[in-house]
Amino acid sequence: MAGRVFISHASEDREIAHAVCEAIESRGVACWIAPRDITPGKDYAQALYDAIGECALLVLVFSEHSNRSPQVRREVERAARDGDPIIPFRIDDTVPAGGLLFNVGTLDWLAPSSVDLPTQVGILADIVQARMEGGDTAEGPVAGAEKIWLGSPAVVRRVTATWMTVLLWVSLVMAVLDLAANVDAFANAVYAR
Repeated sequence: MAGRVFISHASEDREIAHAVCEAIESRGVACWIAPRDITPGKDYAQALYDAIGECALLVLVFSEHSNRSPQVRREVERAARDGDPIIPFRIDDTVPAGGLLFNVGTLDWLAPSSVDLPTQVGILADIVQARMEGGDTAEGPVAGAEKIWLGSPAVVRRVTATWMTVLLWVSLVMAVLDLAANVDAFANAVYAR
């Protein structure tokens, strides 16, 4: 299983996780995903533990569901402990909880955007393929796409909040100036009589 990618996801996100798996496998990279790849009769937890240890990379399908899942947290902890690369793929705006934040908080994220989900999944699959074929230093057509989609959601929120604050202050100043101009015009009209 050395060349496989482990897909970590909450059961509520299985449809997206399977779409991610299909996209990655369509590029010739093998994936391991539960419950599809669990041998019948094998202990579920042991199967997950063994698979993470044998896979070369973990893709985390991150959502509010996976954020609350102790199983997903254990999967990410195992991959981080083993030193496996982790690619978090955010499918909503949930902020990682303490346990997950500890392991993936400093990583670059593939985050939701104005582009449709199938396009995002395709970009993720291209990035995974490049990493699996060329390691962490893989360059090529994917690198540009990766730079577009990677970014800390906290930074995005801070930048958005800063610009919203600036726009709010500009609007407030304009409203005060407009009010002052209207009061002055009203006063001139009253005194002109």
